[in-house]
Amino acid sequence: MGAFTLACGLLWLVGLIVNGARQRTTVTIRLICAYAGSMIYGMLGLGFLWSYFIAGFLSTGIGNYLLVSALCVYSMFHTVKDARSGPA
Repeated sequence: MGAFTLACGLLWLVGLIVNGARQRTTVTIRLICAYAGSMIYGMLGLGFLWSYFIAGFLSTGIGNYLLVSALCVYSMFHTVKDARSGPA
């Protein structure tokens, strides 16, 4: 899971770096990586929330991972907005 997350993050970073040269291709890469990040961090946040209900152990992971998941959704929104506006 860690290797998949690292690969997704590196691909996302490459997509952001190359964004100016090939905008149509990198929009798809950025959207897929943001979606994967949203799912991964959302599941981690829900896992910490579930452990709170089972064991009663409250962790900061709940807020951290759910916030990062929400920021990934925000990134997906802006990526789609960039794709609709077309090349600058």
